[in-house]
Amino acid sequence: MSETSVQDTPVQGELIDTGTPVQASETPAVASTDTQDAASTEPAAPEVPSPSVVAKAPEGATVNSDYLEKLTTEAQANGWSQAQVDKAVELNVAEMDGYDAAANKAWEDTQAQWDAEAAKDPSLKDYDTSVAPLFEKYANEEDMKLLNESGVLKIPAIKRIFAGIAKAAAEDKVAGTANGAAPTQRDNSMEALASSIYDNPTSRGTG
Repeated sequence: MSETSVQDTPVQGELIDTGTPVQASETPAVASTDTQDAASTEPAAPEVPSPSVVAKAPEGATVNSDYLEKLTTEAQANGWSQAQVDKAVELNVAEMDGYDAAANKAWEDTQAQWDAEAAKDPSLKDYDTSVAPLFEKYANEEDMKLLNESGVLKIPAIKRIFAGIAKAAAEDKVAGTANGAAPTQRDNSMEALASSIYDNPTSRGTG
C-alpha cells in the first residue's frame, strides 16, 4: 500500500492554489436600466430670472411705458440677454415709426384735398379777409393755436360757417349805420331814462 501525504490531500471547502494569477475583469459595470430611467425623469432646474435686464426706450425715441414694463417682465422670466431686449425694443420703435409716417401722410393728403376744395368754392373767395376780424375779436391766441393745429379751419364746411357768420356781422354793421355815419349808442343811464320820460309828454301816458 502506498503512503499518501496528508498535506497533498485537499480538504473539502479549501481553495486550491493553482499557481495561476486571477486577472480583474476589464469590462466596466453597466448601470441598470431602472437607474437610467430615474435619472432621465428628474425635473429640470427652474429658469432663474435675470433682474439686470431692463427694456428701455432708445435715446430720442418715445415708447409706450406699458409695453416696456411687460417686455422687461418677460425678458427677466425667460433669461433674455440685454442685447435681445434692446433688439425687441428697436423693432417695436421701427414698427411704430412706420405707422406714424403712414398716418401723417394720410393727414397731409386729407388737408391738401380740403384746400383744393375750398379754393374752388366762390363763397370762400374773400374768406381770409372777411373772417380775420372775427377771429381777432372773439378768439384769443390759445384758441387760434388750437384751431390751427387741429386742422379744423381747413375743413371747407367749417370755413363756410365762419364765412357766413362774418358776412352776417358785416351786414348788421352796415344796417346800423345811416348814410355812412357811425351808429349812435343808446344811453341807458337812470338820468337819461328819467329825462326821456319827463321831457317827452307822450311817454307819460294819460290820466
